[in-house]
Amino acid sequence: RWELKSGISDWRWLPDLRIRYTAKFETYTLELIRRKNTINGKTFADMPHIAIWELYPRDTKGMSEMEIFGWALFVYPYLKHDLHRPILMIRQCEEPHQPGVSRVERLDFTPDPAKLRFNAVLPLPKAEFTARIREHHKNFFHPIATVFTDSNSTFPHENGGCEGWLSFDAACETDLHLEFRFPVKDARFRPSMRESVPVAIQGNSVELTLETPRYGCLEINYDSPVLPRATVYIFADAMEKPLSGCSLRTLAPGFHSREELERASEEVFDFAPGLHEFEGGKLHLQSNRTYHLSRGAVLRCGIVAEECEHTAVTGHGVIDASFQERKTGENWQSRGEEGTCFFWQGTDILIDGPVLYDPEFWAVVVAGTAHMTIRNFKILAWVINDDGLQPRSVNDFLAEHCFIKSMDDCVAVKTRRAAGMISRNLMFRDCILWNDCANGFEIGYTSQADLLENITFRDSSLILGGRSAFSLHVADHELVHNVLYENIDIEGKAWQNLIDYRLLGEPSSYKSDPVCGSVDGVLFRNIRVENDTCKVNIFGWNEDSMIQNLKADNLQLHKPLEIAANEFTRNIHLENTK
Repeated sequence: RWELKSGISDWRWLPDLRIRYTAKFETYTLELIRRKNTINGKTFADMPHIAIWELYPRDTKGMSEMEIFGWALFVYPYLKHDLHRPILMIRQCEEPHQPGVSRVERLDFTPDPAKLRFNAVLPLPKAEFTARIREHHKNFFHPIATVFTDSNSTFPHENGGCEGWLSFDAACETDLHLEFRFPVKDARFRPSMRESVPVAIQGNSVELTLETPRYGCLEINYDSPVLPRATVYIFADAMEKPLSGCSLRTLAPGFHSREELERASEEVFDFAPGLHEFEGGKLHLQSNRTYHLSRGAVLRCGIVAEECEHTAVTGHGVIDASFQERKTGENWQSRGEEGTCFFWQGTDILIDGPVLYDPEFWAVVVAGTAHMTIRNFKILAWVINDDGLQPRSVNDFLAEHCFIKSMDDCVAVKTRRAAGMISRNLMFRDCILWNDCANGFEIGYTSQADLLENITFRDSSLILGGRSAFSLHVADHELVHNVLYENIDIEGKAWQNLIDYRLLGEPSSYKSDPVCGSVDGVLFRNIRVENDTCKVNIFGWNEDSMIQNLKADNLQLHKPLEIAANEFTRNIHLENTK
């Protein structure tokens, strides 16, 4: 096999080289390659920082050009076998008449920025595991930043485990290598029901390959009752298009005053990689402007946008909300400015790409806006009242390709008098929900408008369950009409309830008028459940406040439905279940 790979057709040039040097080759590799380091107990194959192997000996005194070339030729297969991974090899030129000239076979020190972009370091708390990344089957893994994450419950990091996240841009197949401080016995990447991702385990480490950009969660030792458990949130984005246009201003890391940004004439602000801080801890958006967070940019702030038009927040940087003041308490009379990212009465607004890290209260509150899109958005939250997306009395709202991890509701569709009395045309699609203790797709609790209609939840995955996967809690007089749940997969840790629909007429902190609302027209279509989630609760309030016309089409469940309902429901059909 070695002779075929060499490209040499006439072995008479190497008359007895294999005989004379084979013992030396074996001694060299066995002593050096397989020897364990006396400090850390690792072999060379276990050391990720080794990037280059020089194939020919340093001391070539007394060796002919042919012998030098032969040494490199025969040492190569030993190295290739014992290192158990691709590595950059430097050797003598294949032409014997060019001694002393080395050539590089595969130079992969720096990843191709057109194919792979990531940060080795971020100004954020480090996770308790390490990760490396490379283009699929390339030589060299590169360190990638991992950031600490937490959860309200201990389940995702049981037995002294850990949580964290990492992110990168890719236009190629990508290999990830993660190492933990404890043994790994089982590993699983979710979502897995539509497309599985194999995970290889070796000791304290795992490797996986993502063929295309996608979001997901890596579960480590979830099947073990005693080993430390780890949860890693992975965000692989598609490559961004470069910014263009003459009205562009690049902002270096540092402190930014509100006056500096508002008086600038440029239409596009590009926040460069590094830490950015803001006057009053808030970035105030303006109309007709784009705020771009370059990968590696960390904006330590909240966001405020009041009556903005044609405004965008883009890029794969991070909004670090961990230093924001927490204003607690559900105040149904407020506009929602307690939210970390607060959008009030705007139109034609876009959020595309960032990570929102550790919001201290509601993550994103969108009140009274029209024509707003939230896309490629990642939320990592783990405190009470940290609702992920909270649209209030909005119209023509789209959230797509988002990952939402929260302790409280991942999505909470609400209406408020201050924001508008009619809300319609809300679409949530291609979303991944990870919920600690509350609800996945929630409608309510506050429901002060006259009408909320045309709400669609589609093509999404719920990968860890809290209280209810699909819930509705209407406290005020609102009519909820035409709700569709379609093509949704439920896997991982089970939810307490599959469906929890309740009209709430009793006095409470959520109720603002004496009348209770109603629900008319709900369809669950193509819902697949891999775990034991099966309970359904449907409770109207009285004969004037009923839940009616709720149907199912192709529910695929792991366990039979367990339905609880009262007399204030009508035309409920959930029989079409497999």
